[in-house]
Amino acid sequence: MGIDYDPYQAAIVPDGCLSRGVSRIIDGDRRLVYFLWEEQVIPQFVLAVVFPEQQGQRYPIPEETIQAAHQAVDRLSQRTQKLKAYLKTLAIDPSQV
Repeated sequence: MGIDYDPYQAAIVPDGCLSRGVSRIIDGDRRLVYFLWEEQVIPQFVLAVVFPEQQGQRYPIPEETIQAAHQAVDRLSQRTQKLKAYLKTLAIDPSQV
């Protein structure tokens, strides 16, 4: 499932995420995308698994991939802060969603 944090940016597709209170099923099917601005619930946990080494062998991870992952995490963090500020303007405690 992709986490869409900005309609003008590509979605982040982690290996797993947890958003308590948000259904994984929409219209009888597993959802493929999670729009932060619609749900107004920030995922409590997001997991991306990278295996740089396995049984003593090193798998090359392109520097561009590592940089893109760092940038995606930074953008998600910035969007999270903006969403928390927005929720406060609606008098919603972000820790309660």
